Amino acid sequence: MKINTREKLQILIFGLNAGNNLNMFWHSRIKKCAIFSDGIDEVQFYLAEDGSITCEDEGDDYDNYYKILGCMEHSKAEANELFPKIK
Repeated sequence: MKINTREKLQILIFGLNAGNNLNMFWHSRIKKCAIFSDGIDEVQFYLAEDGSITCEDEGDDYDNYYKILGCMEHSKAEANELFPKIK
């Protein structure tokens, strides 16, 4: 794996943060989309074939939706800070 762009670093850090801090792992797939979950199916996000990530936001409780969005934004900020140092 070659981490040679800021975006690739953001993706790597997001995966590490989601796996470590939110206990996320690959759950299943539907058509051309991978589903990642915490195993309890309370927190989910979807990785589409084009690389876009969407969060589960159904229901009245948006806590889990904001967990994923927060993880994404925090990961981007971490990568943006780190990338110039390793470039």
